[in-house]
Amino acid sequence: MTNMQKQVSKEMSLGSPGEVLKGLHSLYLENAYSAKDGSVKAGCFVQLDNGFIKGASGNAITGKIVGVAIKNKYVSSTDNTDIFPKDDTVSVLQKGVIVIATDKVCTEGQYVFLQTADGALGFDDTTTKAGHTYTGFKVYKGGGANSVIAIVSE
Repeated sequence: MTNMQKQVSKEMSLGSPGEVLKGLHSLYLENAYSAKDGSVKAGCFVQLDNGFIKGASGNAITGKIVGVAIKNKYVSSTDNTDIFPKDDTVSVLQKGVIVIATDKVCTEGQYVFLQTADGALGFDDTTTKAGHTYTGFKVYKGGGANSVIAIVSE
């Protein structure tokens, strides 16, 4: 008999960016917002901008971070990039546990930050970090560079 499963990866067992891990947290809160532009991607942090939301991950932080865009609330028939078009309704996780992607190493318990100038993801053991904006989340399940991790709201 041939083994059909050659490899088990952390990504497969944890989930994909933007997936909510409801079974791991008793408190779960999401709200719907309208996307200001095409900068909102599932599994990325979003910020308020005059009543709309726009991407915070990879962009300068100019508004309040409100949470992470949820993947399971949006299915596009035209593409598979998980990018929400302008004016689309986006569900945003504000409380709970969610999967995100990172290119940096992080460990359980570290605080999650976005660099204020360009929205680059960062982690630290303290709640303040020069040149960064605290997201309100901590690392729930850490990982290595170029992996998926789970984060939990404070």
